[in-house]
Amino acid sequence: MAARKVKTAICVVCVTCCAVLSLFGSGGGVADWKAVMPKVFSGGDEFYEVPLGETAPDDAHLYVASKKTKPIGYGVELTSATMSGPMRLLVMMDHKHSVKYVYILSYPYKHGAEVCNRKFLKQFEGTGAKEKLKVGENVDGITGATNSVKATTRGVNKALELFGAYLASLEKTP
Repeated sequence: MAARKVKTAICVVCVTCCAVLSLFGSGGGVADWKAVMPKVFSGGDEFYEVPLGETAPDDAHLYVASKKTKPIGYGVELTSATMSGPMRLLVMMDHKHSVKYVYILSYPYKHGAEVCNRKFLKQFEGTGAKEKLKVGENVDGITGATNSVKATTRGVNKALELFGAYLASLEKTP
């Protein structure tokens, strides 16, 4: 019985920490791309949405950060399913098309909230648009949050896939 109370207390602390960290831009919480992207791409003077294409899920969005009309970064927002329900991610890529920052926009569950931790999310940074991530190979897991780690990894992979398709469509445009 005491162990269950300790486990519940730890979950409450994790969710609370996730929410507090999100207020300071550290890892995740409940946020909006319009609040996050200007912090990551502080040199940008314009932030706007562009179409992802017909094959993209309806709840996926692509945003551009630009400076003097030149793109300096991109963000793909999408949903990834966890065992507890959906989580929203914003995966931001720099002008070289590699991951610059991953932000959990919403993760309203107790179990697995450790994925909101900046230390965990930092491991995705530098991943190229054509790379594939896999837990246990190039992504470290979190004990007790295995499914949330897999959901986050799936989300980042999907964001990279959608971003890669967007870049390919630009190359085809005359």
